Amino acid sequence: MALALALLPLLLLPWGAGTLGRPQSRVVLVTEGEPVVMECPFRKHNVSGDYFDEFVWSHRNISRRILQFRMRRPNASCVHRSEGHFSGTVDYERSVSFLNISEVLMNDTGPYHCYVKIGSSNPTEKVTHLLVRGRQPWAASGGLSFSEPPGGEVTLDCDFPAKLPGSFTYLFWLHEQDQSPPRLVAWHLTSSFQNNSGSTGSRFQSVFDLENHRSHLTITGLEEKDSGWYQCEGLGELSGWQRGTRTHLAVQGSSAVLLVILWIVEFAVMALCSYFVYKHHMKLRRQRTVQDASDPCHRPAEEGARQPTGGEAVSASTGSTAECRLLTFPGRNTAAGDWGQ
Repeated sequence: MALALALLPLLLLPWGAGTLGRPQSRVVLVTEGEPVVMECPFRKHNVSGDYFDEFVWSHRNISRRILQFRMRRPNASCVHRSEGHFSGTVDYERSVSFLNISEVLMNDTGPYHCYVKIGSSNPTEKVTHLLVRGRQPWAASGGLSFSEPPGGEVTLDCDFPAKLPGSFTYLFWLHEQDQSPPRLVAWHLTSSFQNNSGSTGSRFQSVFDLENHRSHLTITGLEEKDSGWYQCEGLGELSGWQRGTRTHLAVQGSSAVLLVILWIVEFAVMALCSYFVYKHHMKLRRQRTVQDASDPCHRPAEEGARQPTGGEAVSASTGSTAECRLLTFPGRNTAAGDWGQ
């Protein structure tokens, strides 16, 4: 019940005391298999005498009644009645008549007309347009894609398969973001009760061609929350329930642009630092090469001791200045200053 009641304010048009000529209406979106509760408020009247109260719920046309209450004012504050998979309640204390569907079917799509007559007062009418979408999930990829800056404007096109029989009586746009349930943003409804078009706000403007199964949705003053998937759906007596092309919209905020700029600056600074480090390394290497060429006694240090090969060996210290010294081997008299003595 909590889920059903939460669905009612999903998207609502102004709701007031309607007249027989121009009943007020609202639009409710629900997924197949979920519960829904439609409400029909009425005004309290203090009546006396032998009068009847009448509450009638009709589907798609006024003559197709699905639930009816006709009774004198009861002692109880609530009256319940069921008919098929519909159930209704008249709550005198809250001045509301409810129509409940425990599990919505695709055939339940359409307008629901509520007629209320309390005693001898003038009757009132309300219309609730129920849009039922299939349980088939949206595809994770595919479709068209747009990327626009905040504050800009974009027009999304929705085409249905060609050669569909008949025309649509219902066509609406849905928006889905971050795995959240789709929300209704624009719609066009045609019924025996009234023709109805609307949107969730002035930023969404839709154009419908029901005969040719086409629609255009224009969004102005783009905001980051407008990002996500958009898709239109249509329903007709002959064409059945159809889904149009899908479009992904990405609204890139100023924060995303700033991150890109910072990344570019960081990359440039790192590249510049690497260049200077490389130049300094090459300069030191050239200096060592020149030093080695001017000092014939300088040899690069090697790991471990190197065995002498011949009568004398030359050992280079690891200091900054090369040092040459002679090692004495047997057969040489250093005091005599000559060889072999």
